[in-house]
Amino acid sequence: ENDLEQVVFESIKAHVLPILGVDISKDDLDLRTVQQAEQEKKLRALQESKRKLYERYALGEIDLDSYKAEKEKFDIALVGEKNTHAIITARAKQAQGDYEANLKHRDLAKEIGSSTALTKSLVDTLINKVYVFRDERIEIDYAVRDFFENEAAREMPSCGAEG
Repeated sequence: ENDLEQVVFESIKAHVLPILGVDISKDDLDLRTVQQAEQEKKLRALQESKRKLYERYALGEIDLDSYKAEKEKFDIALVGEKNTHAIITARAKQAQGDYEANLKHRDLAKEIGSSTALTKSLVDTLINKVYVFRDERIEIDYAVRDFFENEAAREMPSCGAEG
């Protein structure tokens, strides 16, 4: 049983070593936040221009037909900019979620990297099941598949532990 625990722990640690060397950058998140702010600024400017157009109509500076024609252009532009804003906002939320997930992964990787053995806490967090086969191989069904970048079941020799 101790051999099996050691093999499972070594497998987990082998997956984690590349993660420990990765710098988690906020660049994408920062870029998305800037894009979102710029898009909001464009929307406000269009809305302000539309408001000023109405003021010009209300003051009698332009006639009804001119007002309607110009208003239609602003309405079309606003729909496009609002759609763009929705896309940029969704991407910003995704970037925020990705950044937070990466921070959690890094913290978990640090915990694994500093561990010297498989603990109950690590098992509960990382593993659904461990399958041991008679031909001295194991398969680990990871609970956090994205942490190990789609290596859901990794086969490794069991170092003599048979099941």
